[in-house]
Amino acid sequence: MPHCIPQNAPCLEKTDKYISQKEANGWYSHFLIDEGDILIASSGVSIDKFDEKVTVAQTEHLPLCMNTSTMRFKPNQQKLDKFFLIQFLRSQSFKDQIGGKATGSAQLNFGPSHVKMIEIVLPSIQKQVEIGIILNDIDCQILTCEMKLFKLLQQKQAMMQVLLTGKIRLV
Repeated sequence: MPHCIPQNAPCLEKTDKYISQKEANGWYSHFLIDEGDILIASSGVSIDKFDEKVTVAQTEHLPLCMNTSTMRFKPNQQKLDKFFLIQFLRSQSFKDQIGGKATGSAQLNFGPSHVKMIEIVLPSIQKQVEIGIILNDIDCQILTCEMKLFKLLQQKQAMMQVLLTGKIRLV
């Protein structure tokens, strides 16, 4: 199992709709998210940035009840490795396929019927695990480099401020 899963956390800051515990555990219980569920935005998406709309629900996000603009995946672990699926959902292959099936002009949308038409090559479960781990490790390395770059850019900005204001003089 990969040690880190680079992801975009669900954006909950703009959430202004809430339901009661009674409603969530009753009428809407089939919309409740479990830890580890793979979530994707399926409405108002930009296909080229679709990989940024795939996330995995973590404990700190719960309780969470999804709406009809979100899809959830709970893969059968005997047939489909979760980390392999995450990588596929972030892949150009998925973007190309879903982009051709999404509906709408101003705001693209897709749903389960569109996803059912997506083709995915499934190697053996062992190969899926290996592929998922390798690609996840690369994502983690990229994330580490991006964090280092961000810190270096901040240091450069601070140094420019000091040097360009004359607070420090070079001799």
